[in-house]
Amino acid sequence: MQKLIVAVWLAACWLMPKLQAQDAADSITWDVDIEQVVVTGQYGPTDLRQAVHQLTVIKRDRIEQSGANNLAQLLSQEAGIRIQQDLVLGSSLQLLGLGGENVRIMLDGVPLIGTLDGSIDLGQINLHNIQRVEIVQGPMSVSYGAEALAGVINLISRKQEAAAGRLELSQQLESRGEQSSSLMLSTHRPSGWWGRLQAGHDWFSGFGPDSLRAPLWSPKRQWFGDAQLGYQAGPEHHWRWQSSFGAEAIDRLGEVRRPQFKPYAFDEFYKTRRSQHALFQEAPLGPQLRLQSTLGLSLYERTRESVRTELSAPGGTTPLLGEQDTLYLRSWMLRSTLAWKARSGHWQGQLGADLRLDQAKGGRIVSEQSLAALSDYALFGTLRYQPTADLSLETGLRATYNNRFRVPLIPSVHLRYQMRPKLSLRASYAQGVRSPRLKELYFYFVDINHFIQGNPSLKPERGQNAQFQLETYWPLAQSEQRISLKAGGFVNYIEDKIDLFEFVETPEGIAPAPADTSTLRYAYFNQALYKNRGLQSSLSGRFSYWHFQLSWACVGYYNPLAEQDEAVPLYTYANEWSSQVTIQPWKKGPSLLGLLRVNDKLITYYPETIDGLTQSRQRLQAGFTQLDLSLQQSCWHHKLKLNVGVRNVLDVRQVSILGSGGAAHTGTDAMAVSLGRSFWVQLVFTQDLVKNNSAPILGK
Repeated sequence: MQKLIVAVWLAACWLMPKLQAQDAADSITWDVDIEQVVVTGQYGPTDLRQAVHQLTVIKRDRIEQSGANNLAQLLSQEAGIRIQQDLVLGSSLQLLGLGGENVRIMLDGVPLIGTLDGSIDLGQINLHNIQRVEIVQGPMSVSYGAEALAGVINLISRKQEAAAGRLELSQQLESRGEQSSSLMLSTHRPSGWWGRLQAGHDWFSGFGPDSLRAPLWSPKRQWFGDAQLGYQAGPEHHWRWQSSFGAEAIDRLGEVRRPQFKPYAFDEFYKTRRSQHALFQEAPLGPQLRLQSTLGLSLYERTRESVRTELSAPGGTTPLLGEQDTLYLRSWMLRSTLAWKARSGHWQGQLGADLRLDQAKGGRIVSEQSLAALSDYALFGTLRYQPTADLSLETGLRATYNNRFRVPLIPSVHLRYQMRPKLSLRASYAQGVRSPRLKELYFYFVDINHFIQGNPSLKPERGQNAQFQLETYWPLAQSEQRISLKAGGFVNYIEDKIDLFEFVETPEGIAPAPADTSTLRYAYFNQALYKNRGLQSSLSGRFSYWHFQLSWACVGYYNPLAEQDEAVPLYTYANEWSSQVTIQPWKKGPSLLGLLRVNDKLITYYPETIDGLTQSRQRLQAGFTQLDLSLQQSCWHHKLKLNVGVRNVLDVRQVSILGSGGAAHTGTDAMAVSLGRSFWVQLVFTQDLVKNNSAPILGK
């Protein structure tokens, strides 16, 4: 499979220059305003205001000013997204009420791998080399597969700089014992070649009631690097190679046991390494055609080691039998799309091929083969009809062959309609079929604290998503000043949703437990039906020296127990409020950013057996509010940028949980949500190293 993917990509690269037309006199331009450009799910660079999908873009300035070093910190204040913390597995997300298994997270279009409990640890995704983050809320399963049923988060990396040579240094310090550093070098030559190197580290000393042993938040060290080499053969013809590396080490120190006589502790050490290598190509094949191809390889390795540390003997450790294991994941992907525009401009389309091979091995992967593998071969196409500038109708279809499961055709429909000059409608519908992941099929993790196993009998998830959004605006006195209002809703309907459930042994094998058995033995099963629904709205305004955005979302979560117990409501609802305010009274003066997020309480229901009778119980997770403030000032001809801020001004650290089934690794009466109030300062120094394209400043 790996050889097939590489061979197909090389063949496409060989054919592309031979097919490329030289006469572009009648070419339809693909260029748009760079400040409004988006690429995720589009045929080419597209103006954000003209996209048929509901897109949110977080730019580099906002990333720096918020002080966010990783994706979890950045998205914690974003409307429609709820971040959940696990003290061992890290940060996960929910988008439109669906978990990370239904959200495709990508780096320049290459999917990230390494899910834990269904989600990628967002705290491992650093943002030092990210130019912007594009978020599509809504079904993108035709273009990106069923894992994109709820949406797509695409991290767009920083690429060629305007200067011929540039050096950038960044240093950030936080009062909770965290520091972050990065170094970047970039260059580009008149011949069209350009390159970029970046490396850095994040260091966290741990934080909790006991700073020496068993802190609530474990010490963590992260290292990262990124290398890019690109060639621009023409205005719209680009080649790029990119390699990204990341490593993380977490020391989870246990409590002291037998402190009076030969004290010891049980410690756990987690090491994660991930890398991603990709070749990108983008070129026109004549006046109305554009070819984009990506060949990617992703590697992931996570090691867990448990030891008994003899505290009375310095450096004395004893490995625990059977308590060390390593998980290896590898993923090859090839994605190639051919987009076209009719000369009339009324029709646009895209044809694409998406090939992927996932492999896994390790002590926790129990498979008949030493290397468990799943492969997907998909062909997809979309067709957009735009009879007028006010109406765009897009329909799509995806056909997939999976080496283990049968996957039906996946359709989608997207609509954008400018109903009036100041009123527009966006609507979409898509289906998705998500095949079980390798870990859901073959995972086996049993120790003194865990009993989790996969299920080879799983069936694929079958999901449907529909949503709509109305948008209107009111222009003010000046052309760039306006107030905008958006409002919409969504519905998710998933059959055979894959999730962890407590299980019991039966003569036929294992089956989901009908009630809480308190055995803490879990396995993956298909839930017959899962659905949710919600409403969203936002009000934003842009004025001469300040702008704001106020957002609200209400998500209704389905309770399966309502089918058997009339006392349980069919849906429980949770509200989310968020606001962003930026103020800059003077053009060259400081800029103030305020971020406020209010999370409503979460109510869920679970079965419990008491004296042989099964009853429905309620679990209530309290709501909480987060407020971040930051100030940014540029000086020395924009060579030096100073950012200072306060994270979690209200000092929220934990939220209470009433009822059983507390969050994993946190206990049953509280859940950790943050380190508490933290002050931070960041310095970013930028220096152009070349006066012109041939005269380097260094060495003179």
